Amino acid sequence: MLSHTSAILPYTGLGLRLVREARETDKGGIVEVLEIVHVETGRLAGNFEENLRTVKGEFAPERVRTIKEISLDAIELDSTLGRFLVGYSRLGVSEAQYRPVYVASYVAKKQVDRLKDELKKSGIEFLILEEVLRSIVRDVDEWKRRQVEKGLRLPRV
Repeated sequence: MLSHTSAILPYTGLGLRLVREARETDKGGIVEVLEIVHVETGRLAGNFEENLRTVKGEFAPERVRTIKEISLDAIELDSTLGRFLVGYSRLGVSEAQYRPVYVASYVAKKQVDRLKDELKKSGIEFLILEEVLRSIVRDVDEWKRRQVEKGLRLPRV
């Protein structure tokens, strides 16, 4: 765990990805799904109940609704501008999938598993900063390995 004096400030991040999927539809079998990943970060120095309340509060229904609306508006604006500027527009979003993630820069070790289990019941993924950093390093190493396989990068000596 990072020291409880770590200077990681709370942060809200959104990741949006538009995915075309083949499905049975009345529009010819192709739908566009907007994947929204909503990430909140912070330091959880309270007891279990306080920390649970804090994390759940970051993903309160009114906040989630606003984030979905803003995300859909941004995608639709992009489609409208595309139609106007270059004569191209996407199909239109058929569905929005929302994934909440909380990354704790600090939390007592004894609370981690309990918070993961309890927040999972509400559909919230709970991670500690070390897990995220390990995942990033693993993904970069995997990307480098694929670049070597494609001949775009020299292998490590």
